[in-house]
Amino acid sequence: GLPRLATSTADLLVIGSSLNVTSEVALLGLEGWAFYGKDRARLYQALAKTDIPAILLSGDRHFAELYRVTLPSGRIIHEAMSSGLTHSAAVTLPHAGRISPMIGLRNYGVLQINWSTTGPLVNMQIKSCERYAVLAEAVTQFA
Repeated sequence: GLPRLATSTADLLVIGSSLNVTSEVALLGLEGWAFYGKDRARLYQALAKTDIPAILLSGDRHFAELYRVTLPSGRIIHEAMSSGLTHSAAVTLPHAGRISPMIGLRNYGVLQINWSTTGPLVNMQIKSCERYAVLAEAVTQFA
């Protein structure tokens, strides 16, 4: 559980959630951790107690985006939200941590991790189901 994060010896945390974690928007059928404020605060507090790099993987919104978010503690985390293998929607919602365009096409996400560097080099990608092309990408080196 969450208390184990503080004693983890992992080089990278990859945390999956079926719902978007960092967005403040949760309305009109868009579910997200914004509905669960106490639980999200507990997750953020647990992440603040470790300096292990963290990537959140989420979805369930029929569009894709990549985020770099500063938590209330000052800790930086990343989130890759991909959803829409069968359905997509062109929606623009506010998000202060957005580091990619909003992708309203059918998509899927890819996480590539290079372990041969001084710390994990993580490449988050959103790829098109139709064109098999990279629609959005963010590369982060964790030292």
